[in-house]
Amino acid sequence: MGFLKSFLGGSKEAEAEWEYITQPEELEYVFQTSNERPQLILKHSRSCGVSFFAKKNIDSMPLEDVEQLDRYMVDVLHSRDISQMIAENLKIRHESPQAFMVRNGEVIWHASHGEVNKVNVLRAYLKAMEM
Repeated sequence: MGFLKSFLGGSKEAEAEWEYITQPEELEYVFQTSNERPQLILKHSRSCGVSFFAKKNIDSMPLEDVEQLDRYMVDVLHSRDISQMIAENLKIRHESPQAFMVRNGEVIWHASHGEVNKVNVLRAYLKAMEM
């Protein structure tokens, strides 16, 4: 069990860093708040291994590297309507995992599958901080 916890991550601390988007108003709030600081949206499926490892990789990013980044998650299985709303409103095909960096009300970066990782998120964050 110790091996699995160390491999899969038994800590709840990383989980606490994410706010879940479950309502359209919450999605609106993310875009509004992006005028103040960068916002990361992760479309995530708990039943997908690729999604699991993408989130785990992002969670391993040192918080001091992304101090002003707010993290939001859409559980694509439980909030399918929000996931589809994002795809329709942004005109970006739904995939999972999928990440979006939002700044000044606009998506300035998005990626899916293997491109959803801490290196790319950090690059997008730094770009957002220059805006």
